[in-house]
Amino acid sequence: MLEELINKSSAYYCVECRKCSSICPVTRVYGKFSPASIVERALIGIDDEVLKTGDIWKCLSCGLCQIICPSGVDFLSFIRELRNIARENNNTGIATHEGIFESLPKLTIVKEIEMNWIEDAETDEKSDVVYFAGCLPFFDVMFKEIGFNGKKIAENTVSLLNKYGVKPSIIYGCCGHDAFW
Repeated sequence: MLEELINKSSAYYCVECRKCSSICPVTRVYGKFSPASIVERALIGIDDEVLKTGDIWKCLSCGLCQIICPSGVDFLSFIRELRNIARENNNTGIATHEGIFESLPKLTIVKEIEMNWIEDAETDEKSDVVYFAGCLPFFDVMFKEIGFNGKKIAENTVSLLNKYGVKPSIIYGCCGHDAFW
């Protein structure tokens, strides 16, 4: 199973140049974390260690490593599939962002949170311009204790569009990123 994943993701082409580590935001926080190290451990056959270590769960799936990789290693699918294999072996680890986004779908059913930020904005449901607010309106609830104001970001974005004569259609809700990864 791991062998197939290594072939599919072009992990064999990793030359351990560590360019992926130089751009990785997780490496900046966890110095020992490295996308190349995860690949390296898989290549030398340390299956259990790769699947049990928290490294596969620390990855934010931002894709920067994949963009900079001169060998074309598909780090994103490699990490995603490693996580799937780990889950199949009851190795769930700690989800991305400490699992906080797992509760987000519960918040998206609260209608009061959804559109109350848009009252002063000029919008048009039939507009050719669409603003995808994503989960921003819901982050205020999740990150209240640190004073995060996602609604204000969304408001200001629509306000800027309005200043230039654009009345966007607004869509929001979970894009599924963390559920997918």
